[in-house]
Amino acid sequence: MRRPPRGKDRREPAAARAAAGDEKVRVSPKARQLATERGVPLDGITGTGPQGSITAEDVLAAAERLSRQWPPEGARENLGRCVPMGKVAKVTARRMLLSKQSIPHFYVTVAVDMTAAKSYRSDFNSRLPNADTDGISLTDLITRACVLALREFPQLNSTVKDEGNLILWDDLNVGIAAATDAGLVVPVVEGADALSLAELAKRTRQVVAAAREGRQISVAPARFTISNMGMYGVDNFLAIINPPEAAILSVSSVKPTVVLAEDGTIQVRDMMNATLSMDHRVGDGVLAARFLSLIRALLEEPAKLG
Repeated sequence: MRRPPRGKDRREPAAARAAAGDEKVRVSPKARQLATERGVPLDGITGTGPQGSITAEDVLAAAERLSRQWPPEGARENLGRCVPMGKVAKVTARRMLLSKQSIPHFYVTVAVDMTAAKSYRSDFNSRLPNADTDGISLTDLITRACVLALREFPQLNSTVKDEGNLILWDDLNVGIAAATDAGLVVPVVEGADALSLAELAKRTRQVVAAAREGRQISVAPARFTISNMGMYGVDNFLAIINPPEAAILSVSSVKPTVVLAEDGTIQVRDMMNATLSMDHRVGDGVLAARFLSLIRALLEEPAKLG
């Protein structure tokens, strides 16, 4: 049988060469292993090694081509539909990708006894003539605790400028992650450290309500963000830092939990998990632990938040 010229044969896919009666295509052991691990069919790969053999690089290139191919070859068209992302969702996706690619996250979680905080909120609101519209929430207490803690730990109210420098911000603006019909937004409570607890609660209601209407009251950048998913029955989650901030606090649901008290008795307490996601360039786990410990102490003695 007459074979095609060697140069032409070298550039043909393995399947074509086999159909033409060529000898068995050579595949390096590493290439075969990669093909198995990544589910890449060898019969569709053009070998670039000696005598047209398939190399590991050929398999990796084929895997990359397959990952970009949509819809996959041979897929039925009715398996799904393409839905365009909204403007807010696209911005969020872009920023979160940037965050995970450029910020070295680490996470520290503490359990907080919110029993006293719930009682404090109830007592506080009971003294108001219009508690439904003017009252404080647990989120307001958490925000106030974060503001006081940020005063003590200004490293968390910062931005990494470059490899050797931090910017410690003078202003203390807190972002409150809020779900809207358009997607997740982070309205900002500007100058949160200058507000009393009641003022902080009022301002937070204003900026969140405006954001859900598609409006933005403050254009000041957030320096620290709080993401509370307690209303969704979440036990714990790890929030992604909103660049160029240094940290974000994620807050879970408050749930009745059986605990062993310090006096050795078994009690039922209202417990909540709080997780700090922090940029490791700003500080280490000790800093994160001290910051969270202060937040916990303030929430467990809520009279200090007033």
